Amino acid sequence: MMKQVVEYQGIPVGVLMPRDGCLSFMAVKYDVMELDGERFSSAAEAREAVRVHVRSATQGFGVALKHCRAVDRPDSELQP
Repeated sequence: MMKQVVEYQGIPVGVLMPRDGCLSFMAVKYDVMELDGERFSSAAEAREAVRVHVRSATQGFGVALKHCRAVDRPDSELQP
């Protein structure tokens, strides 16, 4: 199974995992923890949710989102 890593300013902030026909977001950074467990129909929808969330947060990685992307990585690359 391929997971998609969602990055913000080059920093992994979450992982999208296929679940029940959707993509389930698992947060790996505190700044996006409110999105943990949310389900999305596409990676683009998840990226937009991260953008909106980070922009609306008063604290976080920065004042403006420079880029957010989902990167396909095999499971073996996600484990230390």
